[in-house]
Amino acid sequence: MSRWNRRWAVALLAGCSLAVTGCGGSGGPALPAAADAGPGADLGAGPAGDGDGFTEFGGDPTGTSSLRTVPLDMQIRLVNLWTPAGGHTGRAVDVWVGSPRYGGKRLATVPYGTAGAFFAPEVLDPQGQGGSGPHVPWTVAFYASGGTSDDDLLMTQGETSAPGQRLTFLALPPDPGGRGMSLQVFADRIGSDPSGGGWDRPDVPTPPAGAAVLVLNAAATQHSGPGSGTGPTYRPGVDGRCLPALDPDTGEPADLDGGAALLGGTSSLAYAVPAGATVRLHRTDDRPDTGPDEQCGGGAVGAPVDPGPAAGSRAYGFVHGDDPAAPHVLLVPAG
Repeated sequence: MSRWNRRWAVALLAGCSLAVTGCGGSGGPALPAAADAGPGADLGAGPAGDGDGFTEFGGDPTGTSSLRTVPLDMQIRLVNLWTPAGGHTGRAVDVWVGSPRYGGKRLATVPYGTAGAFFAPEVLDPQGQGGSGPHVPWTVAFYASGGTSDDDLLMTQGETSAPGQRLTFLALPPDPGGRGMSLQVFADRIGSDPSGGGWDRPDVPTPPAGAAVLVLNAAATQHSGPGSGTGPTYRPGVDGRCLPALDPDTGEPADLDGGAALLGGTSSLAYAVPAGATVRLHRTDDRPDTGPDEQCGGGAVGAPVDPGPAAGSRAYGFVHGDDPAAPHVLLVPAG
């Protein structure tokens, strides 16, 4: 895959439900029916977990019983910037393995505007064999928090595991006129055996000596503000000077000129930030005829992005909000 390894999953259409292969991902079979329960709970009428790391599911009306899940040797987390179609208020998102209507297990609930903790995705293991090698296909389903119906299903996402891998999922609003949600996936760590895991390098590069690395992403703003076909664009700056983005292939600072140097749309850009510096965003789409020196010379918008990062630190900065002139930035340390 490319240096940035950005992936988008398509928002689900109405009426899509988890079945043998799931919707929009490489999922396993639907789990048997069970009552709703909290994260980590044993579901259904089957025997309780026996302390071996598995969760058992029962109560399947088709006759299959005591299906199990096993956690994979990797971790994921969700950063939630999702707002429903046509709305302006974000909502919490539940992450499930399987369907809540057919014995699924809720793995996490992430409030809007926050980054959830890392957790291990799980796969069905009906025979209790404990996994099937280092590269296992897996799927999670995202629901509007508290919902369990097909209408509450926002999308599913499938990946392939790699030992020690860590992924950050970014939940975003759907495109105008769509429903469900959009998703971007980032690799914090590619793991010890990444050949089958889909990434050849992390999305947050190693910081240069004496600096931090900040990966900025403004995908949550691409439909914000008036004339919201493309969304606003920004440049990050320190002490009145624009920061150059790092070239994704060489890791060296790239040219400040050109549209590729602007933060906006669905792209992510990495920046080397001097240790202890304060990063501010400067809006550029409302000043198209000015150059980088003028754009970062004043008129910063929003609060400081990353006040005083330590040398060697790595973080994401996810830009969001309805007002392009007053953006918010959710700062999330890379895992």
